[in-house]
Amino acid sequence: MRVLSERAARAPAAHPDAELDELEVASLHAKLLEERARLRAIADAQRASILGAELGAPDETDAADAELALATGLDARAHVMADLGAIEHALAKLARGQYGLCEETDEPIGYARLRAQPWARYAITVQESVERSERARRPRR
Repeated sequence: MRVLSERAARAPAAHPDAELDELEVASLHAKLLEERARLRAIADAQRASILGAELGAPDETDAADAELALATGLDARAHVMADLGAIEHALAKLARGQYGLCEETDEPIGYARLRAQPWARYAITVQESVERSERARRPRR
């Protein structure tokens, strides 16, 4: 019996103010686990590809192509790893019972947004503001 109660205590949970019911939380948890598995497989494949890249190409054109492919692969892997980090963050919040609130305003994020992106950290209006700030800080090309 004790094992069951310990499992129940560790069940994924949203923050009480998040306005999510148990079925919604269970669905979002399953989506997070599925996406984490998918991204881990992609990251593993990218890692293998990057480690297997040949940089000692016989001529300058082949070497440049290999370096470009490596840089592109590293950039793609960085994006995958960032998404994995966001998913791990969301899973940790579920484990603590703090999932579903905007990290900036403490307002509920909303099930529709979480269904589209279960690792969302901010309500849509805050996310738009964050993205505008990030664009403003980027150097112009």
